[in-house]
Amino acid sequence: MHFAFIINNLCGGGAERVVQTLATHWCENHHTVSIILLDHSTQVYQFSSEVKMYRLASGLVCKGQARILLMPLQALELSRLLRRISPDGVMSVLVRANLVHLMTKMWGNKKRVVISERTITNKNYQQDTFSGRSMLRLIQHYYPRADRILAISGGVRDALANLGVSEKLITVVHNPQDIDQIRAKAVLPVEHWSAPPVPTLVTCSRLAPEKDIPTLLRALAVVNTKTPAHLVVLGSGPEEAALKRCAADLGIAGRVSWLGWRENPFQIIRNCQVFLLGSLFEGFGNVVVEALACGVPVISTDCPGGPREILYPEHGGRLVPMGDSEAMAKEILNLLSDAGLRNRLAEAAVVRADDFRIEKIAPQYSSLMAAGM
Repeated sequence: MHFAFIINNLCGGGAERVVQTLATHWCENHHTVSIILLDHSTQVYQFSSEVKMYRLASGLVCKGQARILLMPLQALELSRLLRRISPDGVMSVLVRANLVHLMTKMWGNKKRVVISERTITNKNYQQDTFSGRSMLRLIQHYYPRADRILAISGGVRDALANLGVSEKLITVVHNPQDIDQIRAKAVLPVEHWSAPPVPTLVTCSRLAPEKDIPTLLRALAVVNTKTPAHLVVLGSGPEEAALKRCAADLGIAGRVSWLGWRENPFQIIRNCQVFLLGSLFEGFGNVVVEALACGVPVISTDCPGGPREILYPEHGGRLVPMGDSEAMAKEILNLLSDAGLRNRLAEAAVVRADDFRIEKIAPQYSSLMAAGM
């Protein structure tokens, strides 16, 4: 079969990694895969030469707020491309790609339109900006026109329902992970980094406000009043400079390593004692499953979205209230001081990660995309 994904770009991120994982799996199982990109941004994730890549020419002029205004133009180009390549099943990924995909119906696209929602929509888009208000209104207008909506967690489904999208349109399917590949990458030798001589915590995310890295830094400061500990930060983003200043203000600059974005974060995660996630919302939380696959216990905020569904009850980790650095610090100290508890959670983590294997979840994606074939 021929499956096609429509996505903004491949600049890095959880949704992009899922597309890479599914594309690789389907190619290995002798399917044809096409990926259609709205933008002309630099590609971070690499794909097999068997994957067919298409970039919409209109992406060259779709920048800034023009990306919203020119959606109908991109939809026209996309509808023509879909008629030409004629895939058996199509899914768009991320909100802008979803809206462009839905708008192809205006231009005569007769194919089944399946979209994938991957964020807590009302949290991701705020009413206090033009772009936020515009995107929310477009979502409320166009999403009900989808033939099917895949939500990556119950939290994502509920957020859409709160915007007036019928739950009858929505199917919850968690993100797939290539667990064997994660574990194979995790045992590779680490270059240009060695674990500190003290217990080491790790987080991996885009350095943006919704990830609430300051709560992790404040928790680390509390932990270091009791016992030495180090935090490794994997990722990059607009908040990096401000976060480094925050660490310095807390007196823990020497206790934090900023390692940037890495194609293989797993070899570092595996060499740390505890994985931390401080998010204010998460559509799913791929990094949580990835840490579990590495056998590393997770402490995450109990935010709207996936972490609760992945970790509750005690599936390899602990949940703490959002923004509560004291509660985060308490759980970190509990795990660092109790090797038996840490080992039990690590064993549970390995088992739980297997629930998200690509082999189990890819068929759910393909059946949604190609229903009726």
